[in-house]
Amino acid sequence: GTSWTQQAKLTASDGAANDRFGSSVALAGDYALVGASANSGRGAAYIFKRSGTSWTQQAKLTASDGAANDSFGTSAAISSAYALIGADQDDDGGSDSGSVYILGF
Repeated sequence: GTSWTQQAKLTASDGAANDRFGSSVALAGDYALVGASANSGRGAAYIFKRSGTSWTQQAKLTASDGAANDSFGTSAAISSAYALIGADQDDDGGSDSGSVYILGF
């Protein structure tokens, strides 16, 4: 068609002020990956699954080595089997050197 209509509005089950939910988004088939780069001061990402016309949160993802101000969830990509989540302020290679985490499902 020629017009777009809102299908859903996604929110985190544990959303809080200043989480920055929606700072990154990605979609693959029936799965949506949404970053919240300031969640709990470290960042997080959420996976939602579509069933019919409804979307349900399936998981909250966090970095296994997450630290304050890493901004996990700043960027996001998803395929049929993997999610890539950026933490552009992770310090493993030096101050704010950044990292990308690859998660499989």
